[in-house]
Amino acid sequence: MLDPLAHIISAQQPSMLRMGLNPILDSQWLAPFRVEQYQRFLAHKNARLQEPECPILADESARAPLHELQPTLRRYLQTHHSDEIDQNNIDFGCLDGSSPVECLKSMSLWVPDDICILQRASELGREPEDDYVLTAASVLSPSHWRPEQKFLKPLSEIHSLIPGFDSNLTPKVTRFFNHLKPGKPVVRFNWGVQPGNALEWRSESEPELETHPTLFYRSERQTLLRLPKTDAVVFFIRIDCCSLDELDSYYGVPNAKALLLEHIAGLPEVEREYKGFPRFGI
Repeated sequence: MLDPLAHIISAQQPSMLRMGLNPILDSQWLAPFRVEQYQRFLAHKNARLQEPECPILADESARAPLHELQPTLRRYLQTHHSDEIDQNNIDFGCLDGSSPVECLKSMSLWVPDDICILQRASELGREPEDDYVLTAASVLSPSHWRPEQKFLKPLSEIHSLIPGFDSNLTPKVTRFFNHLKPGKPVVRFNWGVQPGNALEWRSESEPELETHPTLFYRSERQTLLRLPKTDAVVFFIRIDCCSLDELDSYYGVPNAKALLLEHIAGLPEVEREYKGFPRFGI
């Protein structure tokens, strides 16, 4: 499978208005994670969880999907990431009938990834019926968005600020979600450029340009899978950052920085503005 940088510069995803979905094995929900990588995310998550207002969002309607995911994710990690569990001393604790927020909070500390739950609007009595609603979100490393502003909203509204999304991608996303099958997960990569390597990046953080003049390539590995019992969709997000000057060695792609900058230069202006590239001088 293509790594995130090759996925972009290979021209298979010339625009953010292509979904770029690739099927993966049911054993590949999460990418492997090194000790230092997990520990960095764990420290970041624990710091976020100490904030006065809990950043974990979970509606009561997400209780059943979260309680289905909890033992499922534990079994998955024990089967496919046993080395990471041992190396990082990951403690699964007691699986019980905890609240949706506590259930999601515990799972958030098992993995480097952020976790979301999406449920059919029709099952929640919401409109539009063929859409999916964000009913739970542990997004502690958001890129350009605030989870609290998207919570309990349908995907069509969540993505409304993306230029051209409604007319180009909304029907495709709806069809894809409706056809996603248990045991048939998919992965896609989102990406951007930011000053500094902060895990939580917001586009309005312009002072960061002076504080952290080094530009970093930020990728998101996004996995989607359907739970068989509750029919909810789980969305995992793994953040990775690499300075532009180290892209060649990090990804093993010759001339990676030059190819990335060439790709950025060829994007439509509305997309360049949306991703903030002119502010970074690229």
